[in-house]
Amino acid sequence: MYPNLFRMHTSTGAPPDDFDPNGQNWGFPTYNWEEMSKDGYGWWRARMSHLERYFSAMRIDHVLGFFRIWELPAHTRVGRMGRFRPSVPIRRHELEQRGLWFVDRLCEPRVTSSILREIFGDRDGEVAGRFMEETGHDGHHPDGRAINTYRFKAEFSTEEGLLGSDAFKIRDGSPDWLVEETEAMRKGLLHLQHNVCLLRDPEDPDAFYPRIEMQKTSSFNELEGWSKDALNWLYDDYFGARQDKLWRENARRTLPALMTCTGQLVCGEDLGMVPPCVPPVLDELGILGLRIQRMPHDEGEFGRPNRYPYATVCSPSCHDTTTTRAWYEADRHRRARYAHQVLGMQGDGQLASCFPPPMAYRVEHVEEGSGAQRRRTSVGSVGAEDLSGAGADGAGDTGFIERQHPPPDKCEPHVMRAIVRQHMASPSVLAIFPAQDLLALEHSYAQRPAEEETINDPTNNRHYWRFRLHVRLEDMLANSEWLAEIRDMVNESGRQDGKMTT
Repeated sequence: MYPNLFRMHTSTGAPPDDFDPNGQNWGFPTYNWEEMSKDGYGWWRARMSHLERYFSAMRIDHVLGFFRIWELPAHTRVGRMGRFRPSVPIRRHELEQRGLWFVDRLCEPRVTSSILREIFGDRDGEVAGRFMEETGHDGHHPDGRAINTYRFKAEFSTEEGLLGSDAFKIRDGSPDWLVEETEAMRKGLLHLQHNVCLLRDPEDPDAFYPRIEMQKTSSFNELEGWSKDALNWLYDDYFGARQDKLWRENARRTLPALMTCTGQLVCGEDLGMVPPCVPPVLDELGILGLRIQRMPHDEGEFGRPNRYPYATVCSPSCHDTTTTRAWYEADRHRRARYAHQVLGMQGDGQLASCFPPPMAYRVEHVEEGSGAQRRRTSVGSVGAEDLSGAGADGAGDTGFIERQHPPPDKCEPHVMRAIVRQHMASPSVLAIFPAQDLLALEHSYAQRPAEEETINDPTNNRHYWRFRLHVRLEDMLANSEWLAEIRDMVNESGRQDGKMTT
């Protein structure tokens, strides 16, 4: 419906990040903001008004898209070859002013006989014959042989053409070596398609965009030093200063259209590559931010709930990540850093008492005791916010601590309890927990393999929204001890009845 409100020749996604080094391609078109604005964003206002009939609070997924969206050509299959829209492009005259006249060299995939040999080894000739057309020569090898240059044959020149071709189809039951060899060739050719420095604007021949992470490409690294310096300057300017005003203005046009037609409490999912203009605009519009501990906004490996701003919603995990239990158990070195630096684990971590309560609780409870000296001792004790040898950025020699006092291998209920309490004690106006994280407070509920509890994997378009609770609601309601524990943590944090102690 309403195809005029979308850019149907494009796809939406996200640039490369910790989720996926190739970026994400979600397979649906980007918004045509210019068309939507003609009736005051009526399509959006109608959606918000309808949602208000059922909900009192809402979460805007990828709120960064109201500032700028990662837009990809419709023929792409992964998320690497995109650009932000809207954005101020690099104009042709800017390239020429810096001596970058060789635009075709910067925009076309860099494929030479040397690169083919490096990627495909002895199969370089087969790849060149099946997928490439020779275009000329570019220097010589030390032994005098010419370095040939190539371009993709037309039928393989796009991701859709390459990945959808019959060239990589193999019969069921094929030997493992053939499967691996075919997959390696597919990945190598996709890598070559991405071996560019600039992307052309299909709607403006004088507009260009830097290919994200172009510095990692051989196309870039084969350039002379002055060319690299010129491109690096343009790259930093494109992803930085030149966009701030445009993105700020775009959000101030679009987001108020949503906010003025609903009385819901609104949280914006502001994770990922967050431009500097985002936090002040969200604050100005009264939109809460989102804090997921493993995706910190500040410097450091882990988010610190005690430092979260009030106007945020905090959670240890979300639908787009693995559960806290799966994340904790996946990496023993990271587990040790997290247990010692963030949870303040003392001793070997096998007992609940090895995880001190959050600092806010220790201070509050000691003040009810017998004097200032006891209060000072508690505040200064080793814990999540005062870790000897481990700074706020996650630095410090945790290797020795890990060897002497390794944390539990499994996210046992007492470990999850420490994580939940830490989030409950945060200044965030709301602390929200996925059901899987709360189920992990009860040993009998945490017997299912943790990796099976992921709701959505953004990097895998075949893994989405298929999770089902393995515990009946009736059984949960009948588990009075489990419910009492959650209730006690809510009361302890001051969040009961929607109130917080300050």
